[in-house]
Amino acid sequence: MIRIATLRDVPELAQIHLQALKGEFLVRLGDEFLQTLYRDFLLQKQTIIYLMEENEIEGFIFGSLDFPVLLRAVLSSRFFRYLLLVAKQGLRSPRLIVEGASTLLFSFLSEAQSTKAELAVIAVKQEQQRRNIGSQLLKVFEASLKKQGIDFYQVSCTQANRKANHFYRKHSFEKSGEFSLYFKRWNRYVKHL
Repeated sequence: MIRIATLRDVPELAQIHLQALKGEFLVRLGDEFLQTLYRDFLLQKQTIIYLMEENEIEGFIFGSLDFPVLLRAVLSSRFFRYLLLVAKQGLRSPRLIVEGASTLLFSFLSEAQSTKAELAVIAVKQEQQRRNIGSQLLKVFEASLKKQGIDFYQVSCTQANRKANHFYRKHSFEKSGEFSLYFKRWNRYVKHL
């Protein structure tokens, strides 16, 4: 069953994110950071989070009708809380502080992009992968965008993530550009609905 995420789902969303997206910037900021972030995202009206649930949550999709506005609203709502959480992890890994600053800079630069709607995360538990969960979540996400009058949106993934790049090409996304973030090269894809 696919349903809209609620605040009570936040701990499980964070855990799935941690498990499914190992090594990514947000994962390295830890569970407390992710729970705070997803809680704050769910409190914003531009947020779209659907999850697949049978006996437990198996995976989720997260995006926004206007991701630059969403990111700025969330980060500015509790800026010092996020700063403290990044600093706490930055003591263990100073590189995280640089990456956190890059996120802030990137969120303001992305304002200039013509595509505001964005798919930010698809995360499926390792043991549930290859069951078409990501594709099913994507279909519901796109239906939600269409219902809101959105006719195209974007998604980004690292060039090194072959699985994600293949997934997006398979689902009719077109590569629209490349950029650098977190000391990695990324592909940006756009999909017209």
